[in-house]
Amino acid sequence: MKKIRLINFRRTDKKRVPYFIKPFFKSEGYKEYDFFLNFLDKLKLLDFCIKIIKIIHFLKKIKFKFTNPKKKKLIIISKESKYLLSKDLLLKDKYDYFILETRVNELDEIYISFFIIKFIIFNFFKRSLKKNYILALVKLLDAKIILTNLEISHELYFLSEYLKNKVKVIVIQTNDLTGTEGLTLGTKLSKQINIQELWCFGEYDKKTFLDAKCNVKNFRFVGSLKCNLSRNFFINNKLSLNKTKYDICLLSETHIDLDEDFGDLENLSYAMGVVAEYSFRLSEENNLNIIFSGRHKKNSFEGRLENEFYNFFLKKFNYSIDQSGCDNHRLSKNISQSKLVIGNVSTALRETFYFNKKVLACNFFDYSRIRFPAGGLSVLSNFKYEEFKERVMKLIELSDDEYFKTLNFSKDFYMNNKPNTSQLIYDELQNI
Repeated sequence: MKKIRLINFRRTDKKRVPYFIKPFFKSEGYKEYDFFLNFLDKLKLLDFCIKIIKIIHFLKKIKFKFTNPKKKKLIIISKESKYLLSKDLLLKDKYDYFILETRVNELDEIYISFFIIKFIIFNFFKRSLKKNYILALVKLLDAKIILTNLEISHELYFLSEYLKNKVKVIVIQTNDLTGTEGLTLGTKLSKQINIQELWCFGEYDKKTFLDAKCNVKNFRFVGSLKCNLSRNFFINNKLSLNKTKYDICLLSETHIDLDEDFGDLENLSYAMGVVAEYSFRLSEENNLNIIFSGRHKKNSFEGRLENEFYNFFLKKFNYSIDQSGCDNHRLSKNISQSKLVIGNVSTALRETFYFNKKVLACNFFDYSRIRFPAGGLSVLSNFKYEEFKERVMKLIELSDDEYFKTLNFSKDFYMNNKPNTSQLIYDELQNI
């Protein structure tokens, strides 16, 4: 599939995307690379210009606080730890925490004080300015525990090592990292991973981290915090879910930015479109009830892009993507009400096991890096429509018990749904 390069100076963004998505990005102010832009890119001048613009934007939005931060017993790393910061977990009501932002583009404020300046100067040649600043904040905050949903973060690994035997650092997994650089043996990132304690989905994750020789001191199999929050939400709000409302829940996956994860698998976006087309063709032919579960909010930039992507593959079908309701619970609700969940590489495939539902992980081009680990009838590779149809119809009719017997290991090996993850977090924080 043909790819094109686009740039938007206002958004300080450049990317490689499938050719068919070009009209959407042009309408959003992106410009396709021409001879001049290609020339500047080869000289690295585009990157330089984008960095300058990012610095200007950063200085415009940042607030400087000429004081030390107040001491906090709990630090949460990054606003991207959205499940720890979820209103459903209610940590904000129970604990006075500090959000330590490690990603510059998400930074809103910078503390400046005599201690911070002195610490940075005295340690200038030991580590980077960014790490010195973060470490100075941590020393001033004097926290007892650090939590985060980020599995991939150089600053996290640095803090985890530096603070060992001083401050407990816990990473609570939210993403399936199968096939990513961090869990590939011998890569630079896998050698940098250093985690004091990883609360992971299941035993499978311990195996993958250890196989990649990542430095993880302790593992705890707690399942998915995201799914646990949804399950508790359904119970607390007494929601009655029809577990067989839909025959198929199709996961929306777009893989539009080819410079992100799995960027080397350049035809993955095409495969995702084909799986969607097959799913709707089959549903139409056999009068199946299908829910197309979206990843993004309706009318957001990402939500409109999601629709534009699938318009290319699903022109012949009267379809809609469910972008309604609360992002945190929409997907869990759709999974819980479906007989079968179909996807490609989404973490939601493993999260489906949390709700004791059947999965079909489609690997259209049989990429070895992204093979779904459960095996058995949960995986379909290098297939045509008739093979897809046969497998899906078989899985819809197959009982859950018979399906789970075909997996390489028990579903709990891939996703432990027994612990109340939220309560485990409260218990951990009880004595701080």
